Amino acid sequence: MPLKSAASQASSAKQAISYYCGLSDSRIALLPDAEERPQRLDAQGTLHIGDAVTGAARAAHFTEFETKAAEYVTEFLTADRVPA
Repeated sequence: MPLKSAASQASSAKQAISYYCGLSDSRIALLPDAEERPQRLDAQGTLHIGDAVTGAARAAHFTEFETKAAEYVTEFLTADRVPA
């Protein structure tokens, strides 16, 4: 059986989360830098994992990660809603 595309998987996951939680909306945010080793996806969707960061670079790495995560949450909470 062929694998689903990333967009199809995300859509399926969003629907499942919404249904399971009894919500009319859910969001999925890709946060690849949740670990000490910086991660990125290239144009082909390949995951690249860098070397672990330490010291001031580590602090900056996680500050940027926390900011990005907070932006996703804020965007979700302030989005227009359709009445249930």
